[in-house]
Amino acid sequence: MARDDNNYTQRSRRAASSTTRRSPERAASSERRSASSSTRTGGEARRRSDAPARTRNDAASRRSGYSEGRARSERLERSGRSSYAGRDDERRNRRQRNYTPEPVQPQVQRPALGELSMLARIICGFIAVIFVLGLVIPDAETSDTENRSLQTLPQFSISSVTSGRFQEEFQDYISDQFPLRTLWADVQVATSSLAGGFESNDVYRCSGGRLMQKFTAPDLTSGEPNAADAVYNFALTYNWVYTRALIVPTAASVYSDTLPAGATMDDEATYLANVQEWLFSQGVDVMDVSGVMQEHRDEDIYYRTDHHWTSYGAYLAFQAVAEHMNISSTTSYDEVLLTKNFSGSLKSKSGYFFTSDDELSAYVPESGTFNCIVTYVDEQRKTSTPFEPEALDGSDAYEVFFGGNYPLVRIESTTQNDRVLLLIKDSYANCFLPFLIDQYEKIVVVDPRYCYDDIGSIIESEGVTEALFLYNASTFASDTSLTAMMGL
Repeated sequence: MARDDNNYTQRSRRAASSTTRRSPERAASSERRSASSSTRTGGEARRRSDAPARTRNDAASRRSGYSEGRARSERLERSGRSSYAGRDDERRNRRQRNYTPEPVQPQVQRPALGELSMLARIICGFIAVIFVLGLVIPDAETSDTENRSLQTLPQFSISSVTSGRFQEEFQDYISDQFPLRTLWADVQVATSSLAGGFESNDVYRCSGGRLMQKFTAPDLTSGEPNAADAVYNFALTYNWVYTRALIVPTAASVYSDTLPAGATMDDEATYLANVQEWLFSQGVDVMDVSGVMQEHRDEDIYYRTDHHWTSYGAYLAFQAVAEHMNISSTTSYDEVLLTKNFSGSLKSKSGYFFTSDDELSAYVPESGTFNCIVTYVDEQRKTSTPFEPEALDGSDAYEVFFGGNYPLVRIESTTQNDRVLLLIKDSYANCFLPFLIDQYEKIVVVDPRYCYDDIGSIIESEGVTEALFLYNASTFASDTSLTAMMGL
């Protein structure tokens, strides 16, 4: 840089010496330009000599500023992040306090069209098979599993339609004659039995090898008409007929202490007491045999495999109510063992087939005969005995008494006392009825579950003087046929 300045100075001097040969104005102008150039050149030289230092200072300044700016940015960032984080936490906590989760809607996977059509084919095929079987398989008359008669195809008539009898019987027919119905029932019963539970089809397996039908009490406060209302309405409507009621406790009441642990069942004894008290308050002559049954509970007064009472239990009840019914019986009876292999309805219904069978007996007069004619009105059949011995070889040996349940039966004895009894009953009356035969001139037996005749017409045509409602408590609690009979 110094060498360049010297060269520049020498050239200036030569130029100055040469100005002496120029005009004065031109020399002055040249001097001015030279001075200005010298000044400019000197400043440029100084800037050039100072440039490295300024460059180093500027770089250091920039590095220092960058460091300070970066530090300041990091401080601001940390400060902002902290404040933002605090604000985010506060917002998050506020949202959690006010958050109500929306219910998760289950995603339903719809079957593909091919799967749906296949399912439809299976359903249609099943319906077609059931329909064909219904046409091919003949109707069954009885169910060995349920130990009862099945509804057959009812006969159509204008009177049966208007009375509602045809519709009810047809509904029962569809239910009872469903194809392979017995098979499905047998499978269900066997499965329940193999499971080892203490309840099957509302039948409990109790201590002492006893099977017990579950009792369900109706709601007497519901306002719906029930069997007790029907009895009261009957006594009120036909007030010239002396009306009595005998509602028999079942084993569920007498042996309630033998129920298995965990079994749940309504209190039959309480229900029965309430019904009897109400009927008595309405003027119905109520006969109670609960005390008698409890007194003899250690004897065979109920079957262990069936829901009925035994003939011995019925005989004890007859002795207890005879005086109440103005009966002074002089007839002596003998107990006759009919079979030792009675397998009752509870056994077949529940599937507890390992329960021991019962003995079944009947009481007959010492003379060995009943002086009567038994007429099965609808069947137009007559016999001279209340027993049907061939029933002992059938599925239900209890049908030995009057062959089971019939709509209307008339029993005429040789007794002449002008007493005509209308017995409205369930199957508990079947083994009780033989004790009444020689006490009345005529007994008209009506089972409202099967009889659709007008009860008023029966009373008038038969000359009825007394009426007895004889039911077991379980049937009486669930019965609807009595209310239908009375038009309630």
